[in-house]
Amino acid sequence: MRYIYTLLLALLLGGIAAQAQEAGYQPLVREGVKWINHSQFVYFGDETYYGPVNTYVMQFAGDTVITTGSGTHVYKKLVASSDNYFLREEGRKVYRLHQRERDLEVVDQPSEYLLYDFSGESQATLCGQVTFDYEGTIDVGGHPCRVFHDPHRFGHLVESVGLVSGDSGDLVDQRWGEPAGGDYHYGLDHMEGLDGSAVFLSPVRAAKPLVREGVRWIYRRGGNGTPWSFYAIEFEGDTVIEPCNMPLACVYKKCYRFAVDNDNMHLPVSHAGETPTAYMRNHGVLTAIIDRETVDQNTDGFPPESYLYSFSCPCLAYLMADASQLTFSLTGKTDIDGQECRVFTGDEATGSDLLVETVGLVSASHGDLLGQAAGEGFGLSHVIDTDGNIIYKGPCYSENSSIETVGDVSRLGDPRWYDLLGHPYESRPTQPGIYIHQGRKVVVQ
Repeated sequence: MRYIYTLLLALLLGGIAAQAQEAGYQPLVREGVKWINHSQFVYFGDETYYGPVNTYVMQFAGDTVITTGSGTHVYKKLVASSDNYFLREEGRKVYRLHQRERDLEVVDQPSEYLLYDFSGESQATLCGQVTFDYEGTIDVGGHPCRVFHDPHRFGHLVESVGLVSGDSGDLVDQRWGEPAGGDYHYGLDHMEGLDGSAVFLSPVRAAKPLVREGVRWIYRRGGNGTPWSFYAIEFEGDTVIEPCNMPLACVYKKCYRFAVDNDNMHLPVSHAGETPTAYMRNHGVLTAIIDRETVDQNTDGFPPESYLYSFSCPCLAYLMADASQLTFSLTGKTDIDGQECRVFTGDEATGSDLLVETVGLVSASHGDLLGQAAGEGFGLSHVIDTDGNIIYKGPCYSENSSIETVGDVSRLGDPRWYDLLGHPYESRPTQPGIYIHQGRKVVVQ
């Protein structure tokens, strides 16, 4: 009995010492937090079958002393929906027993393996098989936690959280690839405290999809002696496409790029009978695109798609442009249509460009939502919802570039004239062009 008390005291003191050495680090193996996960079975047969999405919860509860081949350690039981597992953490390394709770009584010598290793500064590992590179630091429940990214599989590990993959596993299981016939897709939805407060949101959940209807992107181009003009990008309707490089058909939204003027900048526009500029779809936190010009050159079917945006990582985002990958780093968050969205800033190669969740490329140099090459004086003016409300202002937005504002300042009884940028004139302009006077457009020859 004295031996057991001495052992437990040593373990307790060792744990306190380890915590002192890890000041500021929040252990992954801890109580008081729930991992909310989801799973879905997908069968690939003559017809693809998507099973219902099931939600299951994991959380740690209590301490258990277990003797393994490597010694006696204190584990926490990870209570899951079906099986219960045992994990322990030491020096930013998380170990898991090979055995589940139901197997302990029939196994004479339990064994463990290294599940997570966050002890390195520039790299972390999962199951000793996959290496993740340091990406940045984010806030998790009020604690700064490092993020590690696997660029080959677009997965990432987060300190205090574990595997955050979207569809490749959960806290205790690594699941890469899809066996023939079908597979279960696992993913972290979010983490929450026992009081229901949000501790961590998976990037899959954290923002509205980029490819969505009911939003219009307004771009401005011109300047340097040339008149300003505006064009818009928006989505309308779904199209089922079977790309020749994919085994399954996918649902894309038709994407249109079209000119707008004072009258239809914020008004609904029908694209009936028009040819889409491109076809795009959301693939988790990735955005895929099929270009219309490429489609026209492939009469045997739709060509392979390519990924345009990736918001899969907490601290990095990617833009595919001209067959190259541009990297953007997390610099802040902004409110868009009542939702907190991450903002990523480009490096020297991308100039002053931003990637913003639910908005896409916010550019003054590298193009628009579709990645179009831009010219001088080009950029996003603003983004509007179906009611015409501005939900995001881009680098080329100003009060003078808003057609709504121009209409507001020029009312009946106002003797001044305004050009389309809102610049006032005390008398009738002599320069030919289109002006607004007392709420009406007037052409000056």
